[in-house]
Amino acid sequence: MSKKENIKKCAIALFQQYGYKSVTADMIVNEAKVSKGLLFFHYKNMEGLISEIMLDWLIPKWELMIALDLKNLPLKKCIEKIFELSKTGLDKQKSQYKLYFSIMLNEPNFISKLNLENNEVYKKMLACLHSIYESRNVENAESELILFNTTLMGAEMSYCIHTQEVGDYFYKTTKEMFLKRYELDTTN
Repeated sequence: MSKKENIKKCAIALFQQYGYKSVTADMIVNEAKVSKGLLFFHYKNMEGLISEIMLDWLIPKWELMIALDLKNLPLKKCIEKIFELSKTGLDKQKSQYKLYFSIMLNEPNFISKLNLENNEVYKKMLACLHSIYESRNVENAESELILFNTTLMGAEMSYCIHTQEVGDYFYKTTKEMFLKRYELDTTN
């Protein structure tokens, strides 16, 4: 493992243990057994390190979304597939989701610092989501997409902060309520 990857791995472990706001550069370099100069050689600053950690997690998540074959599916199936993909990710990477939501809640402007408007994978994922509503002639497609994304993030956040049983129940209930918004039968 390269020293850069080791720094990142140690930072993630510290963020998970102490919360990202409590972790200092000194803690990371002590854990990684590197100099502070090397940390800042690889990552311009702590924000750069956190940004790279987030993008290392977000980009594969977006790629999975892009890979979903949603073109010929009804809206209900598209929404269900996205909720399923999200739930699978939550089950496999709960600690990354927790870090993401912790940053989002404590640093609301952080996402703008990720420079997503220049990230090709993000743009493709966004286009994929837009097409779900636009190609199905949903009224106010842009607003519906924002509502869907916000609802999904709320379900994900709730899943992360509650016990497994409560998180599962809330996640399932949120999906069912969202599908009812379009007067869709969730049993099919």
